[in-house]
Amino acid sequence: MSEDRAGRPFLGDRLGPYVIHQLIGGGKKTAVYRGFHPDQQQDIAIKLFYPHTPKTPEMTASFQQQAQAIVALKHPNIINMLDFGVHRD
Repeated sequence: MSEDRAGRPFLGDRLGPYVIHQLIGGGKKTAVYRGFHPDQQQDIAIKLFYPHTPKTPEMTASFQQQAQAIVALKHPNIINMLDFGVHRD
Protein backbone atom coordinates (compact mmCIF):
# COMPACT_ATOMS: atom_id res chain seq x y z
CA MET A 1 0.00 0.00 0.00
CA SER A 2 1.45 3.37 -0.99
CA GLU A 3 1.00 6.58 1.00
CA ASP A 4 0.92 10.29 0.21
CA ARG A 5 3.17 12.82 1.97
CA ALA A 6 0.79 13.01 4.93
CA GLY A 7 0.99 9.23 5.34
CA ARG A 8 -2.52 8.52 4.08
CA PRO A 9 -3.16 5.64 1.70
CA PHE A 10 -3.85 6.64 -1.88
CA LEU A 11 -7.47 6.26 -2.93
CA GLY A 12 -7.86 3.17 -5.08
CA ASP A 13 -5.03 1.34 -3.26
CA ARG A 14 -5.60 -2.19 -2.03
CA LEU A 15 -5.18 -3.38 1.51
CA GLY A 16 -5.36 -7.15 1.24
CA PRO A 17 -8.55 -7.88 -0.70
CA TYR A 18 -10.05 -4.44 0.07
CA VAL A 19 -9.98 -1.31 -2.11
CA ILE A 20 -9.74 2.09 -0.37
CA HIS A 21 -12.17 4.67 -1.79
CA GLN A 22 -12.61 7.68 0.51
CA LEU A 23 -11.61 9.09 3.91
CA ILE A 24 -14.79 9.36 5.99
CA GLY A 25 -13.49 10.29 9.44
CA GLY A 26 -10.79 10.02 12.02
CA GLY A 27 -9.50 10.84 15.44
CA LYS A 28 -6.12 11.29 17.12
CA LYS A 29 -4.79 7.81 16.38
CA THR A 30 -6.88 6.32 13.58
CA ALA A 31 -8.63 7.16 10.32
CA VAL A 32 -11.70 5.48 8.84
CA TYR A 33 -12.05 4.97 5.10
CA ARG A 34 -14.92 3.87 2.91
CA GLY A 35 -13.75 0.84 1.03
CA PHE A 36 -15.01 -1.97 -1.13
CA HIS A 37 -14.68 -5.75 -0.98
CA PRO A 38 -14.65 -6.80 -4.66
CA ASP A 39 -15.21 -10.51 -4.03
CA GLN A 40 -18.32 -9.88 -1.94
CA GLN A 41 -19.40 -6.79 -3.94
CA GLN A 42 -19.88 -4.96 -0.65
CA ASP A 43 -19.07 -1.48 0.67
CA ILE A 44 -17.03 -1.62 3.87
CA ALA A 45 -15.38 0.61 6.47
CA ILE A 46 -11.61 0.32 7.01
CA LYS A 47 -10.05 1.66 10.21
CA LEU A 48 -6.30 2.28 10.13
CA PHE A 49 -3.75 3.72 12.54
CA TYR A 50 -2.14 6.92 11.28
CA PRO A 51 1.51 6.33 10.31
CA HIS A 52 2.68 8.64 13.14
CA THR A 53 0.76 6.66 15.78
CA PRO A 54 3.13 4.52 17.86
CA LYS A 55 2.21 0.87 17.35
CA THR A 56 2.98 -0.45 20.80
CA PRO A 57 1.84 -3.92 21.89
CA GLU A 58 -0.68 -2.19 24.18
CA MET A 59 -2.14 -0.15 21.29
CA THR A 60 -2.41 -3.25 19.11
CA ALA A 61 -4.06 -5.23 21.93
CA SER A 62 -6.55 -2.40 22.55
CA PHE A 63 -7.40 -2.23 18.83
CA GLN A 64 -7.98 -6.00 18.76
CA GLN A 65 -10.14 -5.86 21.91
CA GLN A 66 -12.30 -3.17 20.29
CA ALA A 67 -12.68 -5.31 17.17
CA GLN A 68 -13.68 -8.36 19.23
CA ALA A 69 -16.26 -6.26 21.10
CA ILE A 70 -17.79 -5.14 17.80
CA VAL A 71 -17.97 -8.77 16.60
CA ALA A 72 -20.14 -9.55 19.64
CA LEU A 73 -22.64 -6.77 18.86
CA LYS A 74 -25.68 -7.75 16.80
CA HIS A 75 -28.07 -4.96 15.86
CA PRO A 76 -29.48 -3.72 12.53
CA ASN A 77 -27.98 -0.24 13.10
CA ILE A 78 -24.46 -1.53 13.81
CA ILE A 79 -22.10 -2.66 11.08
CA ASN A 80 -20.97 -6.27 10.97
CA MET A 81 -17.27 -6.96 11.43
CA LEU A 82 -15.89 -8.85 8.43
CA ASP A 83 -12.23 -9.00 9.34
CA PHE A 84 -9.55 -7.48 11.54
CA GLY A 85 -5.83 -7.89 11.85
CA VAL A 86 -2.43 -6.30 11.65
CA HIS A 87 -1.05 -5.25 8.27
CA ARG A 88 2.70 -4.82 8.09
CA ASP A 89 4.41 -3.13 5.16
